[in-house]
Amino acid sequence: TGLSETVVEAYFGPKTVGQLLNLALSGTALRIKQTYHFLRAIGVEPQNPMREEEFAGIPVPKNIFG
Repeated sequence: TGLSETVVEAYFGPKTVGQLLNLALSGTALRIKQTYHFLRAIGVEPQNPMREEEFAGIPVPKNIFG
């Protein structure tokens, strides 16, 4: 087993390092999508935004607000 399989105690119970890294990645991807949404809402088009296919494999909701 590698480091990513190591189980650590998190505030929401035991998780592997890999699970925690995936949670962190998912949270970051979600914040990026939300930032794009709010920039567009105020009329600012993000420069070089990530394409939807670049989020492939990251568990992030397609619809970020409902």
